Amino acid sequence: MNKVAGLTTRECDKAVCKLAQNEELMVVFFKVDEDRKLRWVKNMLEDTV
Repeated sequence: MNKVAGLTTRECDKAVCKLAQNEELMVVFFKVDEDRKLRWVKNMLEDTV
C-alpha cells in the first residue's frame, strides 16, 4: 500500500485493514493498473467500488 502515492497514513492503514478482511478486494487491488490504483483505493474506502 505504501507504493500508492497520494494516500494519507490513515487512508493507507484503513485500506490495509479492509483488504485484509476481504480476499476478493485484495485480488482486485493487485489487478488494478498502477495509474488507477489511487482512485480505486479511495473509492473502496468510500464504499463506492
